[in-house]
Amino acid sequence: MCEIENQLAELVSKVEKHLGRIAKGNDTDGREYTSLSEMWATVGILEPPVAPKAGTTRKRVAELVDGATDETASVPAWYTQAYAYWEAEGNCPPTIDGVLGGFGHVSGTDIAGSRRFLEGRVKPLLSAMRLEKAADCGAGIGRVTKLLLLPIFASVDLLEPSPRLLAAAPSFMFGQEGHRAARMEAEVLLSEGGKEEKLREQTVVGMRGREEPDGKAEGADPRAGSLPTRQQQGIKAPPEARVRYLCLGMQDFQPASGVVYDVVWIQWCIGHLHDLDLVRFLVRIRAALRPETGAVIVKDNCCDASADFVVDTGDSSLTRSPAYLKALFEIAGYDLRVEERQQGFPAELFPVIMFCFTAKKEASQSGEGGGR
Repeated sequence: MCEIENQLAELVSKVEKHLGRIAKGNDTDGREYTSLSEMWATVGILEPPVAPKAGTTRKRVAELVDGATDETASVPAWYTQAYAYWEAEGNCPPTIDGVLGGFGHVSGTDIAGSRRFLEGRVKPLLSAMRLEKAADCGAGIGRVTKLLLLPIFASVDLLEPSPRLLAAAPSFMFGQEGHRAARMEAEVLLSEGGKEEKLREQTVVGMRGREEPDGKAEGADPRAGSLPTRQQQGIKAPPEARVRYLCLGMQDFQPASGVVYDVVWIQWCIGHLHDLDLVRFLVRIRAALRPETGAVIVKDNCCDASADFVVDTGDSSLTRSPAYLKALFEIAGYDLRVEERQQGFPAELFPVIMFCFTAKKEASQSGEGGGR
């Protein structure tokens, strides 16, 4: 067996020990898998690495992206297939509807649910949480950064492997579409009911933001709740100056020395990492979390009880069961603090669950964890 096969076999054994059974699943072509080992041997991570096609260069975003270079390294087919899928504009136009696979109408409900999770579930657990720096992983055009993270955190690292989507992020976040999306999210918050009228009024005031000379609201903040706005925190830098663009996949991301994250937000992208790379990524970012209060928040599709995993052969991604996902975080040195299912989504979608993880104290102190 090659080294990656040995490492994968060891990790699969750990996952199935946590699950208490051999994991089984299927793919979108109807194939059934009787184990994780069979699935990972089939989908491309054990195949010879494939060099990206000529022309998949990052030069066109070199002035925008920190450390942007031509892609020359060979990568597993699992990743080149996903890269090709998301780089094709026909699969994913650089719009909210595009990045949400035709479900752009759920964006307001999604952001409102994420905000409630941060304010109502995470912040009470981590009362000393600071709001200085967040990372948005698999950020696409910056939808979550624009609508959720920038109104709360002083700065955001936007991590996205697609040069095409990353190049579209500034115009989305700081242009008309981003402002329209913020107003739509505010309308969702106001229509949900169950909030005091005073809180509703505060939300509307926050939504207006700072008026620009042409009448547009900059830094729209439709948020209501316990987390202070950037104005309340005394942050004066404009939103454009508070975002750093990183053209990288999570499997290649190494937090810079000295960077400390208060929240690492991973939404609808964790399934693009195979298990080995996911555990390694989690170990690397664990070292960059603020001690005691830093958190990794995952929001993603999850399988129901009928399967432990489902492989999407179109975009090379894996939908895991909650137990499977939590097992990988446990192996990487994390504790689950709270989880909650997103409400209000169409019935035809997978269940979407939000998880908040923090580093185990013994793992933080020793630097140990899976994947090293």
